[in-house]
Amino acid sequence: MTIISKVEQDFTVVKNEIIYSSRLSMQSKFLLIYVISLPKDFEVSLNGLSKAMSNDVTTVSEAAIRKCLKELKEVGYVIRVFDKDESGKMVGSHYNFYDTIQKDSKQIKVVKKEEKELNIDLEEDKKKLLTSYLDYRKQMYRISPKSQKKKYKELKSITHLVNMFNKYSIEELKKAVEQTMVNEWSGIFPKKEKVNAPIVNRFQTI
Repeated sequence: MTIISKVEQDFTVVKNEIIYSSRLSMQSKFLLIYVISLPKDFEVSLNGLSKAMSNDVTTVSEAAIRKCLKELKEVGYVIRVFDKDESGKMVGSHYNFYDTIQKDSKQIKVVKKEEKELNIDLEEDKKKLLTSYLDYRKQMYRISPKSQKKKYKELKSITHLVNMFNKYSIEELKKAVEQTMVNEWSGIFPKKEKVNAPIVNRFQTI
């Protein structure tokens, strides 16, 4: 086999350890190489990566992209950064891509959170928590923390969310929202805290 190459411009420098890695699938390798080839301030999203890696022969879904991201995170080429506000509350997350293996699998970034007012009938603490969750939903469809054009699926109605937030306590909702963010779920699954029933003495005189 003879390899002939005269590329002198429009090329990307990639370490051989990425190309020859036995710990990465070919799809994950191409995803990493594709992102590395982009300008540093280029904005990418799950939807954008899905379209970029799809063609007339193969369609790569957003689910496949998520699988690649998981693989790249496990090896160390991608780090998930958790965004928390100054009080320590999780408000979202994004991914950082690297061309060398990183030791840390997670990072935390403190961000200043702008307060947004929702015109809904909820207690103040629940309203703030719901706002954080809605912001997280928007961030699910972006990768770059600098992204200004956040592509995400708009919630047609938040009525069901308001009803859910009214049904559960703030402690139960906080646990559910944090679990959703950590596991990158799209929905919230709160659980009622078990309350021990009082012990009744059958022989007590009424």
